[in-house]
Amino acid sequence: MSSSKALNGGAILLLIGGLAVAMFNLFFGGMVFGLGVALLGLVRVRAARGESRAKQSIGWMFVPCGAFVAMYSVFWAMSL
Repeated sequence: MSSSKALNGGAILLLIGGLAVAMFNLFFGGMVFGLGVALLGLVRVRAARGESRAKQSIGWMFVPCGAFVAMYSVFWAMSL
């Protein structure tokens, strides 16, 4: 199995796992989902090397958005 397939599979597992965990605990679910989105963005950037900048920009937008979701869930849990 190539490393890009492993990263893509890991990102998908984190996304689906984050949604499943969020049914029981929003803090951990949001954190796992955010990390999955950030990892999916890195996979997109890595896969789009040498292609158009538009394909890379989607991946670069996933990374900070996923990190923001993960950080927001941590801050939200700290305020409870």
